[in-house]
Amino acid sequence: MNVSLNSLNGSIPTSLQNVSLLSTLDMSSNLLNGPIPDIQYFELLSYLDLSTNSLTGPIPSFQNMSVLEYLDLSNNHLNGSIPDFQDMLLLTHLDLSLNRFTGSIPSSIQSSTSLVYLNLGVNQLNGTIPDNFQKHNSLSYWNLNLNALTGPIPSSVQNLTSLTYLDLSRNQLSSPLPGSLIGSSTLVNLKLTNNRFNGTIPDTFKSSLRYLDLSVNQLLGNVPTSIQNLIYLTYLSISSNWLNGTIPNDSLQNLTSLQILYLPSNLLSGSFPSNIYYLTSLTFLDLSYNQLAGSLTPLLPNSLIYMKLLRNKFSGTVPSFSGPNGTDLTNLTIIDLQGNSLSNIAPMNHLPSLITLLLNNNPFGNSIWPSLEQIPNLQTIEGYACPFSGTLPTLTMTQLQYLYLTNTQLNGLSNLNLPSLHTLYLSGNKFSGTLPAVFQMLTSLTYLDLSSSGFSGPISEDVFNSTTSLQTLYLNWNGFSGPLPSFRYLTKLFILQVNSNQFNDTSPDLYLPSLLLLYVSL
Repeated sequence: MNVSLNSLNGSIPTSLQNVSLLSTLDMSSNLLNGPIPDIQYFELLSYLDLSTNSLTGPIPSFQNMSVLEYLDLSNNHLNGSIPDFQDMLLLTHLDLSLNRFTGSIPSSIQSSTSLVYLNLGVNQLNGTIPDNFQKHNSLSYWNLNLNALTGPIPSSVQNLTSLTYLDLSRNQLSSPLPGSLIGSSTLVNLKLTNNRFNGTIPDTFKSSLRYLDLSVNQLLGNVPTSIQNLIYLTYLSISSNWLNGTIPNDSLQNLTSLQILYLPSNLLSGSFPSNIYYLTSLTFLDLSYNQLAGSLTPLLPNSLIYMKLLRNKFSGTVPSFSGPNGTDLTNLTIIDLQGNSLSNIAPMNHLPSLITLLLNNNPFGNSIWPSLEQIPNLQTIEGYACPFSGTLPTLTMTQLQYLYLTNTQLNGLSNLNLPSLHTLYLSGNKFSGTLPAVFQMLTSLTYLDLSSSGFSGPISEDVFNSTTSLQTLYLNWNGFSGPLPSFRYLTKLFILQVNSNQFNDTSPDLYLPSLLLLYVSL
């Protein structure tokens, strides 16, 4: 009987107990609530699916249900402990995930040696994982993620010769990683993130893995050179561990299927891996929060979309990034170089799709701007705490929308041909004198922060006569004086902050019909 996806509500009728010859019952994806009635009368039931409802209470006894092969109670509000499976020898599919079960995993699960699919994830289970899976030769999918399990990975996992998917992530498991697990020849997906695994990573990788996540543990030592065997791997994350040493450059050449390489928040040292361009499928590269140093390699894979290298020790000039043989990097949209020791940028002739460039906390000077102007579709530049000095040069960047230049050494502004710019941060600089007319060129501006920027004197009514789209304006903590202008051109302004200046108005005549928030404190 299949009544799934019918918007059925209320409780499961107890009259179903009268249909004792029922072999299949599928009531999944409805609006059923209340407890599961006693189902041990269904002695011939081989398929039971009550998933994706709002059922509550404990699971009733499975006694007498010895022919049950498929049981799915996932995505409900069931609670209590998981009952025994002592007599369920034919069970191949068991899914109790996304419930509120507590207690330990019953050791009687060892009797269900026909299991192919086992999912107990996203519950509140505790205790250790039973070490009695010696005879589960058919188990292919095993998920215990998001519980409170402790202890080691059981040694009997090496007997699971059909296992292709294992997810033990987000528990409190500890101990070193078993070499037999890392070296499994059948595993395709291995997810062990957010546990307390320690010791070194066994150097026993085989070629079957497609997905490997060992992040947020306490692993130390080097990145194993046997990663070169992972020729089918598409996702690799070993972030937030205590790995040290260098990235094995020669081992990267074989990883032509790798799409995501995620190694941040370790203690990795040495240089940027020059063989990265061999990773011809790579789309996301994150090596941030390490101790990598030296210069950056100019050659990157054409497939790369996002490169994140912040908080390392890279120095020198950012090279003219390109693909192998000098081809354009047509997919690269975001480069994050924050918090390094980079001082200049070479001409950027091969980045037609770059949208975001994050340069904060590097010793860049004004010499970088001609190179940035060559990036045709650049929309976001961040240069917080870069020691730009003197006058910001004339800029012509027709696609630029967001410019963040706070806490630099700038003391002047030239013409800004930035017709698409909507957000401009210039706070914490060393400007002087009255507001320049350059702001009249920024006709698309909606957000302007000039707080603590050093400007002084009266504000001309006409400075903002072309920025009629402005919605947020910060002029606080400067030396502005004289009468406060009416800002009559700023009819869309809803936040204005002018406090901590030297204006002499006691009752400013403001014309701001959209204003929602005003800080004056003249």
